[in-house]
Amino acid sequence: MAVQRVVEIVYNGYDNTIELQLFIEDEDGKREAELSAVTRLTLNFGETLIDSAVDYGTGTGSGDGHPFNWGLGNGKLVLNLGNIDPVIAVGGYTSTLTVYAPDHSNGILWGTIKTKVI
Repeated sequence: MAVQRVVEIVYNGYDNTIELQLFIEDEDGKREAELSAVTRLTLNFGETLIDSAVDYGTGTGSGDGHPFNWGLGNGKLVLNLGNIDPVIAVGGYTSTLTVYAPDHSNGILWGTIKTKVI
C-alpha cells in the first residue's frame, strides 16, 4: 500500500482539493486500490483528527463537499479540507491516513502524507 510522497498543501478558507491515487502492492504486483467497501477514513494533523464519520457541515461519509471523497473509482481519493470546522492549525505535518471497511473495523494504516497547512 502506498500514498504518493510529495508535500500536499491545505489552503484554509479555500475550496482547493488534494487528489490522491491509492495503490495496493502485493504478490500480484501494483494496482489501483478498490475503495468501494470503504466505510470510513481518518487523517490526522497533529492533534487534529479529520474523520469521515464526523459531520463538518456537509454530512458524513464520502462525496462532493465532504472532507473525503473516495467514491470516484480507480483508487482515487479527493480531500477537501480547507473549509472544515474546526480549522486545521497552520503548520507542517506528517499526516496518517487510516482506511476502515467492514472486514477491517479497527482500520488499516494506509500510509503517511506530508502536508502543509497555510
